[in-house]
Amino acid sequence: MMKRLPGAINRRNADAAAKIIGTEKPTTLGVAAIRNGAMTDTQTETLYNAIGGDGTVRALTHRFYELMDTLPEAARCRAVHPADLSGSEEKFYEYLTGWLGGPPLYTDKRGHPMLRRRHFVAEIGPQERDEWLLCFTRALEETVSHPQLRSIILEPVTRLAHHMQNKDE
Repeated sequence: MMKRLPGAINRRNADAAAKIIGTEKPTTLGVAAIRNGAMTDTQTETLYNAIGGDGTVRALTHRFYELMDTLPEAARCRAVHPADLSGSEEKFYEYLTGWLGGPPLYTDKRGHPMLRRRHFVAEIGPQERDEWLLCFTRALEETVSHPQLRSIILEPVTRLAHHMQNKDE
């Protein structure tokens, strides 16, 4: 049974992704369907597949942390992260892979993400949130070529970033 992650791409977004890339594949986020009383595998088109799968998610997360580490305008966001970003990058890659409809790497290794709870150790205000979104948006623009796919991804990511904020200033 596939676990749904909070904020994960929903069927409407998966349908939009399928239209953009011109596929007629079913767009359910599950891995099996019941037909005539029997479980059968279905082919799934997800945002994970639509953007290029593992290679693109790896490039996106790597570029995201490169930007966070080097952009002066992301200094406050960078400051709430550990000195070595490799662990954060790996966790974000695992989470984003499953969130986009790929293999549930994060949940298989670490259980439910509990994102807000896990991030309470860091003070995340509007500036940290906006700097995080700046890095994500730029990384997304550099790694995902299709503007509509970027838009489909960015909308729920932006909502999630606002949800992660845990201080007012």
